[in-house]
Amino acid sequence: MMPPHDTYIETHLGGGAIMQRKAPARRNVGIDRDDRALEKFACDYPVELVHGCAHRFLTEFAYQGRELVYCDPPYLHATRTSKRRYRYDYEEADHIALLALLKTLPCSVILSGYPSALYDDALPNWQSLELQVMNQGGVRTEKLWFNFVPDRVHWTRYAGKNHTHRQMIKRKAENWGRRYQALPSAERLAVLARSWPSRPAGSRPLPMASVNRQSLRAEFEALKSRFAELGAEGKITVESRALFEALLMLLQVLMAIFLEKTTPKTSANSSKPSSQTPKDESALTHAGPHTQGKAYDPSRSGNTRTVETITVSPVRFCETCGEDLRAVRPRGHERRTQIDIVFEKVMTHVDAEIQSCPHCEGETRGAFPEAFAGPVQYGAGIKAYVLNLVIAQMISLQRAKHAIQTLIGLMISEATILKYVLQLHQALARWEQNAIERLLTLPAMHVDETSLRVDKHNHWIHVCSGGDITLKFVHEKRGLEAMTAIGIIPRYGGVLIHDCWASYLSYDHCGHGLCGAHLLRELAFIHEANGYAWARNMRRLLRQTCHRVSKRQRKRLTPREYDALQKRYRNILTRAERELP
Repeated sequence: MMPPHDTYIETHLGGGAIMQRKAPARRNVGIDRDDRALEKFACDYPVELVHGCAHRFLTEFAYQGRELVYCDPPYLHATRTSKRRYRYDYEEADHIALLALLKTLPCSVILSGYPSALYDDALPNWQSLELQVMNQGGVRTEKLWFNFVPDRVHWTRYAGKNHTHRQMIKRKAENWGRRYQALPSAERLAVLARSWPSRPAGSRPLPMASVNRQSLRAEFEALKSRFAELGAEGKITVESRALFEALLMLLQVLMAIFLEKTTPKTSANSSKPSSQTPKDESALTHAGPHTQGKAYDPSRSGNTRTVETITVSPVRFCETCGEDLRAVRPRGHERRTQIDIVFEKVMTHVDAEIQSCPHCEGETRGAFPEAFAGPVQYGAGIKAYVLNLVIAQMISLQRAKHAIQTLIGLMISEATILKYVLQLHQALARWEQNAIERLLTLPAMHVDETSLRVDKHNHWIHVCSGGDITLKFVHEKRGLEAMTAIGIIPRYGGVLIHDCWASYLSYDHCGHGLCGAHLLRELAFIHEANGYAWARNMRRLLRQTCHRVSKRQRKRLTPREYDALQKRYRNILTRAERELP
């Protein structure tokens, strides 16, 4: 029943009966919260054992599309016939959370349990199958729910319109198989050669040494064409057509897998880090001679205090004849400028008087300005410089302390620097809230996440951007827990642009768009591995549109250009359906 897969993940492993009996995948993962179950588990092939929460593992796993998840959670209390409790049991809320998570996974999923209305209502679009099993309480009916459609490739025994038709095809296939195996080897080869498309007279067979992906696909397409011709001539029965169509589909899948496995993945055709991708000149405006980024913004230096002096160099006498020119009005000036930075420490002392009253002998002190709260305090210039070093220049606290000490002769403590950061955070709270509200009104928002080490532990920077707004949040989690805590995506109703991370796809209240860079890489791999023309044409269309939009001030297409884009897009999809019916 299990579909083809490279990675097999079994949650709620327990005794691992399914894992021990199935054929091993390239990667096998068993998950359970019960450490005793993991210690007792044994298998004939390597299995990665994960001690922890299956929900968290499935949320944070990096899916490639060739995974199979088999989930066998504790049975619902309402379906149990005994009062037996698991060491780590499930309440109804846990089942609801698990069902919501499984629906978001971008891979094949099989879920097992006793027949349940809760599962049926939560998975209305999933397939299901009921089986009679024997357990400690006797014969029980168990049910399987799965999110893939059983087809001829996965379940060849289901070829046919109904049970009678399937049995007839099964018997015919068995008879043909016995007859074929009973033939002499020379006759078996003759049968295979006859099923292959005939070659033109005088042509030579293709030598095995020259077989490549182009010739292999050419031969396969010729076989399909020959099969279609025989079907059109009425020389193939309905039952035979069903069997051969299943065989052709299986060959196509195997050929695609073989070619994909032999195609090397690089940063240009797979989802490798963007830091390994070629330089993209279309993303931003010119930044400088050798670096990429936004153009310099002159307003950033507007907070610099500028002391400007002008000195006039007078002309007293004519250099040619020596005439006295001090009374003559100059006809113009030629200016030359020197720009320098003077590191100047400004110390402001406030001396409060202390007076003793001659009448009552009481002591009175003068009032200090509000900014002078203690014996020594630092001004706004030092605070701004420290924040620039730590936040903008990303200098460590230790190096920032020494840089300030070099300038003013005093070392500021790390606690003081962190207090300045906290004060900045509090001062920007209203701006941040306004920025969030603006993001929520935009038609499209870009989201991403990247790892960051915080106090020797892995954390994640979550980025939300749109227009000229970019917000970054640090959280110890990568998936739904962090996104819920940040609280932007759950409130957003536009189109999310992301890299197909499963946690983003779990939000069905908004639209979804995939990152253009990831799409280009996937299309490049499809074309390199399978030679599909539609993938090459789609990649060319996306790149051309991206370059056209990036060179414009308003970053958008005209209505006529958008209509032309839609037309080309639909034409490519129509051709793709012909290549991949």
